[in-house]
Amino acid sequence: MLTKSILKTLLLTTRVSIALLATAALTAHAQFTPATGTPGNDTITGSGTFIGSLDATQGGVDSITVAPGTVIINNGASPNQAIIDAGLGTITVNAGSTFSAAVAGQSGIFFDSSVASAGIQSTTVTTAASIVSDSFSIYGSVLNNGLGGGATSSVTNTGGLVAINAGGIDTVVTADSAVSNTVINSGNITSNQNSITALAASLIFGSTSAVNVTNSGNLTSTTGAGIFTDSLSAGAVTGAATINISNTGNITSDDESIRAGANATINATDTASVTITNSGNLTSINLEGIYVDMQGVASAQAQITNSGAITSNLSSISISSDATALAGGNASISLSNSGNLSSINGSGISANSIGNVSAATQIVNS
Repeated sequence: MLTKSILKTLLLTTRVSIALLATAALTAHAQFTPATGTPGNDTITGSGTFIGSLDATQGGVDSITVAPGTVIINNGASPNQAIIDAGLGTITVNAGSTFSAAVAGQSGIFFDSSVASAGIQSTTVTTAASIVSDSFSIYGSVLNNGLGGGATSSVTNTGGLVAINAGGIDTVVTADSAVSNTVINSGNITSNQNSITALAASLIFGSTSAVNVTNSGNLTSTTGAGIFTDSLSAGAVTGAATINISNTGNITSDDESIRAGANATINATDTASVTITNSGNLTSINLEGIYVDMQGVASAQAQITNSGAITSNLSSISISSDATALAGGNASISLSNSGNLSSINGSGISANSIGNVSAATQIVNS
């Protein structure tokens, strides 16, 4: 039979054990430091294993670093819709980290900024995290509507991404003057919508609108495209819309495996150019394998090199180059294909160039 003395000792021991466990749990659940951003420039770090998220949208240019091996779960208790919700600055997530944001509407990394500056506004993301999210794995928008201002976005991802109901990587850059949107991906992406979307628009002063995508990861999109790009130069001065895509990964998509649209048709000297190099195997369930649609005034030039096998419902490779706006100019298509092409309801290759000054289509198929 237990005496009162023994019971008291057991109760005290239990309380001490509970206190030690609570201390250990508190240590394991380290948060972002600081826990939220401020209106100024912040340096924020995250480490440990915890439930929560970071709201760094209060302005300024922030530097956010997540240590290797960090595990973050957003269980819906946080008001934020992303593990990291940020604006301008840099975001670095080191290897071995895991983000889980599977509650409806939640994203992994989300950056969104809208400023009015004559300078160049930019956000850079480098992540090696494994991210599972209901919405976008990585979403970003940089808008600069300042007179003559520019904007850039750069995302480099090496981690595996799963976006249950949205896109894997989705970025858009818009400004009055020069814009640049770069995506470099080597992680495998499984998404409902486009696996990679990169959009850029230079609106008021024109200048260069540049989109650059380099992908070596395998992409799977159940309702969207593998790589979806668009570049627009629509300003009052000479502009150029450019797209450069290099793909070595295998892509399976419901829509186009690789899509590129470039448009620069406001001024007589505007140019549009698309360059695509592909060696990955492409499978498009409903549309084209590679689809290019471009419009320029002075010139519209497409250069496509393919060595991968392409299976598609519509044309395996479809290219349209139009230089007939205003006084028009030179349209050209250069296509070199050494991959096997299989189209169910379209052509293996469809290429059409139209120019008021000249039009040239060169196809080398081996």
